[in-house]
Amino acid sequence: MRHALLPVCAVAFLFLAGCSANPIMVGRPGALLSEPEPDPRAFAAFESDPSEPTFCVASVVGPGETGAWVEQVLAWLKFRDLRPRSQDLSGCAVLLHLGKDGETTFANAWIKAYSAFTGEQLWEARGKGGFGRTVLPGLGRALKLAFQPGRPAFQRLAESKAKALSPVASAPAAPPSVPDIVSDVDEPPSAAAPRVKGHAVIIGISRYRQALPRADFADRDARTMARYAKAVLGYPDENVAVLVDDGASRSDFEKYLERWLPNRVEADDEVFVYFSGHGAPKPSNGDAYLVPFDGDPTYLDETAYSLKRLYSALAKLPAKRITVVLDSCFSGAGGRSVIAQGTRPLVAVASTAVPARITVISAGAAEQVSNSDRRQGHGLFTYFLLKGLKEKGADFKLAFDYLKPEVTKAARRDYNADQEPQWRQGR
Repeated sequence: MRHALLPVCAVAFLFLAGCSANPIMVGRPGALLSEPEPDPRAFAAFESDPSEPTFCVASVVGPGETGAWVEQVLAWLKFRDLRPRSQDLSGCAVLLHLGKDGETTFANAWIKAYSAFTGEQLWEARGKGGFGRTVLPGLGRALKLAFQPGRPAFQRLAESKAKALSPVASAPAAPPSVPDIVSDVDEPPSAAAPRVKGHAVIIGISRYRQALPRADFADRDARTMARYAKAVLGYPDENVAVLVDDGASRSDFEKYLERWLPNRVEADDEVFVYFSGHGAPKPSNGDAYLVPFDGDPTYLDETAYSLKRLYSALAKLPAKRITVVLDSCFSGAGGRSVIAQGTRPLVAVASTAVPARITVISAGAAEQVSNSDRRQGHGLFTYFLLKGLKEKGADFKLAFDYLKPEVTKAARRDYNADQEPQWRQGR
């Protein structure tokens, strides 16, 4: 009996690097199945398949140092074109969401694959490690095989691309950035007394109609910021406009920034504009643009909304004080920044003059990347801004003085990146 088990363990060793009572479970969403172990020779034949789609790591969830874990995943997922979050993700076909629930080799781990064209989930797999071995090789091979031509996941990807390119296609509901994340800033403190003279336009775009990478947690950023605008800043509910994902098209930008605000704002009023999502630079002159839901970085003038236009529209308002908060970046070097295909990242972004009465608080300097905090489920900058408002009250300068060193430190510690929030006062 003991010897009869050896062939089974030998096959499992090829896939999981060890015998396990917990096989890799793979399949389409909601119907995971234990598939036969792949032949390693067949897997090797796929190593440099030119038909392979471009994969991008869109998000990572798990305790401990997720950066090191991502490097392990990238080492095992030997694809022709696989990019981490630190790179420009434009042109990706499949967005990968990676997760684990512990730091030991016994931890459960999973990979979920989404179409970059429509946001729909295409495939997922999960497994558990064991003594002296990790589950990553098995997950990597399962993913590799799932997206070979003729496989169901590959077919669903092709269908999603065709759907996105159809002139009558509409954007489906996207999966949550990462489920089941609860942050200590999600609930604001007890509500302040309403200040009738406050108006806010709050925008968060995590998914885009074009084949752009997700701006992780931008929708959560906006919804949480709206609660803070009411509870901490004291703005009446009817004075707070919240634009999220497909409700934040360029025409929505124009409607609320150029019509809704002018129709409501009077002398001595306060105005707060918040944006979380992708920015983009115009390579020809370095002008910075906010990318709406239907924006295309190849046609910025026709589809995006420039900072010059934003500041010009706000400067016409009779408000006594206007605060603009941007959790975005404009270098084209990844993070919350995109760029036209074929253009090199790190475009020299021109400085946009800030008019009088306007204060601009941005997530980082022009050449820097705006990071996301996956443990908190928010943009790194937005998380500390919310925390500052929660602890310091309705004073953006006090909140900024709190968040700047925190963001700078966290970006260097967790992402090996420079991110230094900026405060610019119009004169």
